[in-house]
Amino acid sequence: MLRGTITVRSVNSDEEFRRAIDLQARIMVGAGYVDYIDKMKREAKLWPSLKRENVRVALRNGTIVSTFRIFPLHVRIGCVPVPMGGINNVCTHPRYRKRGYMRDLMADAIEHMRRTGALVSQLHGIPSFYYKFGYAFIGCDYRLAVETRVLVGFHKSLRVRRANHSDLPDMKRLHGATYGERTCTVVRDEKMWSRLRPGIDRVRVVVDGSNRIKGYFWLANRKDIFRVTEVCVDDDEDVIRTMLAECGRLCRLGIVPEAGFDVPPDHPLALYCRGYDAVIETRYKRNSGHMLRILNLGGLFSALEPELSKRLSRARLTGWRGRFGIDTDIGSVFLSISDGRVRSSSARPRGSCDVIRMPQSLLSQLLVGYRSGGDLSNDTVPAPLRDVVAGLFPAGHPFFCPEDMF
Repeated sequence: MLRGTITVRSVNSDEEFRRAIDLQARIMVGAGYVDYIDKMKREAKLWPSLKRENVRVALRNGTIVSTFRIFPLHVRIGCVPVPMGGINNVCTHPRYRKRGYMRDLMADAIEHMRRTGALVSQLHGIPSFYYKFGYAFIGCDYRLAVETRVLVGFHKSLRVRRANHSDLPDMKRLHGATYGERTCTVVRDEKMWSRLRPGIDRVRVVVDGSNRIKGYFWLANRKDIFRVTEVCVDDDEDVIRTMLAECGRLCRLGIVPEAGFDVPPDHPLALYCRGYDAVIETRYKRNSGHMLRILNLGGLFSALEPELSKRLSRARLTGWRGRFGIDTDIGSVFLSISDGRVRSSSARPRGSCDVIRMPQSLLSQLLVGYRSGGDLSNDTVPAPLRDVVAGLFPAGHPFFCPEDMF
């Protein structure tokens, strides 16, 4: 069947914006259409660019057939906030699917994000689709489960109450302390916190005798299960025990058998619960879920020089000196290491230089810790580089907070 005349670009009028958002809402949520439209209108006020340049459309003979939104955000890779284009509400009208419209739209969007300064792009993808555009799975689904019978055995030594808007400064402090260097978490600026404000009635805070907030947990908007989507705490056992006791009380009231917590396995809550009857699950997906691709290889490695230098120090390799290149399907980057510092360049250095070859999708996984440099084969990494590559790309627990879902 003929594709017709295809145009891919941003929306260029308020009417086109309305039609694109309408299609996204109808395809994405169906029965929740009205609430979803209201939500997207609120977000458009927070991110004015969503009204035009970051709402992308593919038009067939003037009709919008495919569309999605790009959120201009920052994502952490270790200690470095990296400019990121977050893609959501990806949809094609059912009548026009499987004709390549989304392929054209994705190619256009990748170039648009590069032009506007994003170094990486991130999305939550359906199975076996986005890998075609260079996106690699980089974030596991982590879940801590504790049965209600265990939770009711904990006792409160602190007070728990509902959060209110005046608690936001303390919540920001706790979130920064918990996730300030957690790879793949979104940097929450004032716009992001404003986006979360309508859900603050689902937050419970733990306060001490001086009414200082020591921790908070965010309840999912679910009635069928008890799920906690975010936990931020001071590293204090009294806070964690009080939080668990309150969750036990709420589970018993709701007559649910267990509480589920969305936390990575090295989170203070997960570490504490290792001493009790608890289940910590890590779910791996193939070509779906939280995915990332590199947009600007040279710019990304330049931004990550402080993080790579910190990794070198943690691996006790500050005395290592040398240089090597990484060659990918989107270009090459060359690393020079001396005096405990990592410097990057897109220009090949003079003289001999070992080069490691890999697709940028694998490099994305290495940078965030989903894959480890120590796991690369001997055929990929020359023997003199194995220690330094393992140190620069250590295994980790990249984590995307559910409340940051864009």
